Amino acid sequence: FPIDPTIDTLSFYIVYICHFIKPKSVSSYLSGICNQLEVFYPGICQNCAHPIVKRTLKGCKKIHNSVASRKRPLQRTELTEVFDKLHCSASFDDQLFLVLLYVGFFALMRLGELVFPDKLELQDFRKVIMRSSFIADDDHIEFNLPTHKADRTFEGNRILIKSTGDNDDPVKIVQNYVHERDCRFPGLPHLWVRSDGSVPTRSWFIRRLRTSFSNNVAGHSLRSGGATWLASLGIPVELIQ
Repeated sequence: FPIDPTIDTLSFYIVYICHFIKPKSVSSYLSGICNQLEVFYPGICQNCAHPIVKRTLKGCKKIHNSVASRKRPLQRTELTEVFDKLHCSASFDDQLFLVLLYVGFFALMRLGELVFPDKLELQDFRKVIMRSSFIADDDHIEFNLPTHKADRTFEGNRILIKSTGDNDDPVKIVQNYVHERDCRFPGLPHLWVRSDGSVPTRSWFIRRLRTSFSNNVAGHSLRSGGATWLASLGIPVELIQ
């Protein structure tokens, strides 16, 4: 059979390869093929950009579409259960985990905004929340988030959490943690501090998260759980977003 990378040949290749790999990866394969064969077949890039080839790939993506695997959101009652277990713990790391859990849930924060990445080359102290930005009042706490992945202008955001009046009030939990943190580490600049003085990492938090909950949770479960809880209270979707 002909091996020239014609429009038909490329379309047949797409249909064939989609039976073995995810269709969204085929574009990378085609790019590599063009890079390697353009010397021998100058028209291959033009053929790859042909509407028939593009429609073939689009159709394969629909046919072989896979359902996204998402972790479940945390429930408000589950936070209370963890609070009952940890709020009297003498471990400072337990108190840190508890406060990060509640801040992520009630402030709808991403895990990457609260902890350091595991890879050293990705750790940037400019993105760490500072103790100096923290302000506490009777009915709320607030601090400055230096930057996040949706902040294109690098202006940061002011995070505010209001008191719920519950026994496991997030404002009281954060205030108790900050008081203990200031007694232990008065000279450290970052707000979230482990018992050894370091910034908590993603793997450290995830290990504790999976110990406290089922395996069907992840870092995003805090943010999605908080959003679900707010929606159940009747908060408009546009405000939650």
